[in-house]
Amino acid sequence: MQYLRRAFKFLIEFLIVFFVITGLIWFLTIRKGGEVPYAQIFEEGAIPKLAIFFVAVAAIYPALSFISRKIQLRGPFADYRSIVVEVFRSLGYIIEEETDKFIAFRMERSADRLSRFFEDRITVYKSDSPMILKGYRRDLDRIVRNINYKIAERESDSSAE
Repeated sequence: MQYLRRAFKFLIEFLIVFFVITGLIWFLTIRKGGEVPYAQIFEEGAIPKLAIFFVAVAAIYPALSFISRKIQLRGPFADYRSIVVEVFRSLGYIIEEETDKFIAFRMERSADRLSRFFEDRITVYKSDSPMILKGYRRDLDRIVRNINYKIAERESDSSAE
């Protein structure tokens, strides 16, 4: 059900972007022959092909965009919780929900959430090793890099002492 909801949201997003871009092109194009209706900027028979293309892309996009990543920990999750929360806060996330098994983070700014069609939740599963993170690929890759950097930094500080 979540997959279908995401696919529908992305279909709507793709259609909005498409109509904004083609609308701007239609509006800014100067025609010597007078006004041209919006529907006539496409070849005959192109609309069904475009519809099939958008539905196909929207059906595939959630599978490619929402992933899970693993981070190996050298100890229990509780030892690393502060690093995880610090990284999320520094990137503009707040804790939405926390249980014994996971922490769910959401973006704090409404504009950021809207830009992702409210599909901005990153879930961190509190298993000791590996710690599993699930969410939107673009954000998750950046978060995992930052967490790995902070963990390596902490471990190098503790080994230097």
